[in-house]
Amino acid sequence: MALIVSRFVTIGGMHMLAGQLCEDYALATQPETGVAIVAVADGCSGAHADTDIGARVICHAFAHTMAGHDATREGRLRDDFDAVLESTMLQFAFTQNLADYLATLVGVVATADRATAFICGDGAIGVRFRDGRFELRTFAWRDDAPYYFMYRVDPNVRERMIARLQTDCPGAVCTQVVEFTLGDDGACTVVERRAEAYTFGEFEHGRRFDFAPRRQEIEALAVFTDGIEKVGRLAAFEVVARLLARRNESEVTLCEHATSVLRELAEDGHIPFDDLAFACIEFDFDDPELA
Repeated sequence: MALIVSRFVTIGGMHMLAGQLCEDYALATQPETGVAIVAVADGCSGAHADTDIGARVICHAFAHTMAGHDATREGRLRDDFDAVLESTMLQFAFTQNLADYLATLVGVVATADRATAFICGDGAIGVRFRDGRFELRTFAWRDDAPYYFMYRVDPNVRERMIARLQTDCPGAVCTQVVEFTLGDDGACTVVERRAEAYTFGEFEHGRRFDFAPRRQEIEALAVFTDGIEKVGRLAAFEVVARLLARRNESEVTLCEHATSVLRELAEDGHIPFDDLAFACIEFDFDDPELA
């Protein structure tokens, strides 16, 4: 198989101890040969609503919006993506409470030659390159108050966000970019670390990031909810390095590998504090179909 998709979700310790539901969700699908779609979502805990529903709905709406479209076959988002995703969310909604659908979204549509990531809210995007390098981008909103995609249907929320953040003031969203390598002993070495600042206007409708898997020699492209930053006392890139590390046995699935990694981390005292979802596309460039 040229493209391999996987997904993984685990409940966080905070929700488990409180007897609450996991509010994160992940989706991974291949709607047609040579095309992969993955998405993760995190329901807003502060909404005091059934946002586990919203996390599921927005992931499936993302996949539904992309399926069967010419842009998807090219590894990019359709030009009318925002409007279609909103209408699909409203179509898929089956409860009356808008707060149920407040969830972040990080998704990717990919082919061997092109991939487009979309993020609305917080979360992370991780990459493993063929030469052994890794790159992780984590996104955080000021005051830890992300602008959820479905806020767009309530103009009052937008007005309050603009009053607090302004549309053209950098720093509404901050991105930490870490490039690193993973040694044979399992230790990470940071090669480069930088910060990027974005305005509210640049993220209001979500933001797109482009990749060229074949040209950049990308082996794995993954999306994460913000739970990746809350695994024990570890830095997010240390957890990502283990989750996206090359597996010694090809028959071990990414889900099985993730379960093993998180079990080992828990034994060392690093337990996921928050729910965690991630989904991944692996590019097998040794496959004749991608050669």
